[in-house]
Amino acid sequence: MNDCPVEVYQNPGEFDQLLARVRALAPTRVLEIGSMFGGTLWHWMHAAPRGATFIAVDMLVSQSDPRYVAQKSGHDVVWAEWARELGHHLTIIADDSTRPDVVSYVRRIVEKVDFLFIDGGHSFECVLADITNYRPLVRPGGIMALHDIDLRGSGVPDAWRQMTDPQGRDAAPVFEEFVEVSGDRGIGVVYL
Repeated sequence: MNDCPVEVYQNPGEFDQLLARVRALAPTRVLEIGSMFGGTLWHWMHAAPRGATFIAVDMLVSQSDPRYVAQKSGHDVVWAEWARELGHHLTIIADDSTRPDVVSYVRRIVEKVDFLFIDGGHSFECVLADITNYRPLVRPGGIMALHDIDLRGSGVPDAWRQMTDPQGRDAAPVFEEFVEVSGDRGIGVVYL
């Protein structure tokens, strides 16, 4: 993660395990929900073969937030430069991933993805909506990953448990968890 030009908000040990799986997948179609400054997006771009398609759905923070300028710069300039340099196609949607018109738009521009990374809103309802709306886009043999599956105080752990509960109707058949420090972050990977 040291060579990435922007902040990557991930536990390095957990992220390295996920990144190894993404590199092995060599995805040509990637959907990321929640990109902030683009640190994970940068890594996905470097793990993909030239000509891959990327969709980043990322709601900007408030203009009064000190992170706004850096995030807006990523949206407006930086990420497109990365995509151009690597020969990728990039679509940035600066909006709420759970809005029905956003979901419809994503479904219109990509039929299936190889890799889906969800790290958007952290309420139970938001995470569940992102899973429900975007998991069907992951092709058979693809990967879906969820960040913060062990983050105390967020709804992500409950959504993850619901998705991986073997008693659940839509339970994930094969999954892995990368959690280095209990109660802090964690990444869940579902193999579809």
